[in-house]
Amino acid sequence: ATAEDARKVCVSHEDTIDLVLLDVVLLDSRGDILMRQLRDLRPDLNVLQMSGYPPGALTPSGSPPGNLLVKPFSPTELRAAVARACGLTDQAMPARIDAPAMKGKAARRALIADDDESFRRTVVRILRRADFDVTDVDSGYKAISTLENESFDVVVSDVQMPDGGGLDLLRAVRRIDLDVPVILITGEPSLAAAAQAVEYGAFRYLTKPIDHVTFVKTVEHATRAHALARLRREAFDVSGARAGV
Repeated sequence: ATAEDARKVCVSHEDTIDLVLLDVVLLDSRGDILMRQLRDLRPDLNVLQMSGYPPGALTPSGSPPGNLLVKPFSPTELRAAVARACGLTDQAMPARIDAPAMKGKAARRALIADDDESFRRTVVRILRRADFDVTDVDSGYKAISTLENESFDVVVSDVQMPDGGGLDLLRAVRRIDLDVPVILITGEPSLAAAAQAVEYGAFRYLTKPIDHVTFVKTVEHATRAHALARLRREAFDVSGARAGV
């Protein structure tokens, strides 16, 4: 698989991914760059790098990368390296190449907009248990004001609110942030509203009552999609800047 394939899988796969085994040298990326990108998508991901090049030739300093599996390797060596990368042994090799840098990583941020206080509090509790940093508001106007001053990885909004519903919020969000995914939730589903949600680029259109497990998976999928969109936009900006030099 290519680096782009790996990024897509990290976004679309709903279950846990415990380990990625990647080559240091890829056709469309470098292993160290891809490792950082995949951990932006999934912060708890374990990564094991492999290479057939001499270890000392892989870094400017001449020191081999951490968690490096040298080709060719035997099945026994592969099993041992996977165990070390996943922290399943007490051997000296670290489970993470850059574990100290990961400790300060910012939590995924979610904005919840719903005028139903009971439902809003339930959603906030569900997402906080899933390790999200959650901000909640009771109106579309407050949601727009919040988005203008803070950045979020995902927005969850009710379709119907007194000062403008989720569709109005969705249109406003696109003027502020082109990439942030918006999940719309309604207790009164309609085909027309669902069609409009798709037209305006809603990530998902869910109906109340929500299934808690499905809801968390949907929000996590949305945040990974946002991280991938951000990586692509940053790469485009960098390539555009180089082209203009």
